[in-house]
Amino acid sequence: MLLVGADADVVGQSEAVLAKLRFAVATSGSVDEALHVMTGLRPDIVVADADAAARIRLEAPDHVPVVVLDDTTRADREALVERIRETIRANPRPE
Repeated sequence: MLLVGADADVVGQSEAVLAKLRFAVATSGSVDEALHVMTGLRPDIVVADADAAARIRLEAPDHVPVVVLDDTTRADREALVERIRETIRANPRPE
């Protein structure tokens, strides 16, 4: 999982996701950095704010599911975890 953002919320969200889903989480401070990292990392899912998510959907090297951080998921970690789970179920990894 790749979390994109430059603020402390990203760190807090990554801790919540790690605790709940036991995923390996990488963070990126900017969309440019995330796009660069994605060429080698190939995350299963990206979590980003709306602006970053829109650009990642357009420019990512491969289709990668993106979860948008909004007011609800920023305020409620359980809501973020559930949105990630829903996205994973809707986008199973190819075998």
